[in-house]
Amino acid sequence: MKMIFEICVGVIIALIIYEILHRIFVVNPEKKYQTVNKDHVDADVFKMISDLQTQKQNINFTHFISSTVQTDVWGRGVMVYEYKYQIETDLELLKIRFVLEGSLSNQMRLENKLNHKLMITDCWLIENTLTFDVADEQNDATEEYIKDIKKIDQK
Repeated sequence: MKMIFEICVGVIIALIIYEILHRIFVVNPEKKYQTVNKDHVDADVFKMISDLQTQKQNINFTHFISSTVQTDVWGRGVMVYEYKYQIETDLELLKIRFVLEGSLSNQMRLENKLNHKLMITDCWLIENTLTFDVADEQNDATEEYIKDIKKIDQK
């Protein structure tokens, strides 16, 4: 009986040590990297929105609401960020998405960020709140996410 208790305590201690080490060496560095990467993606998205405002594309971005990391939704290592803006427009969602994708792609090309591939993976509009996801395709997890989203879009 005492041996079973010692084994259980040993397993519990091993699990606690594993969780602590996992947080220190995997979770925390990944969150730090995602935060730094999010700052770069934010800058690109904010520049895209600013450029769209000056181009008079019939989309008026009246208020920035938020930008968030979507790792908790899509899994570890997926570099996807969600942006929300209050907008005024008479365009349909498909046209809005087309404008966003074209502007982001053009911006990446003009700034020679060929190794920094950003793409809009999802976009929706609810009561003048435009929400769109931007993926930074730089690792296998994000590439798999993009493939999965494309499969869903085809259905």
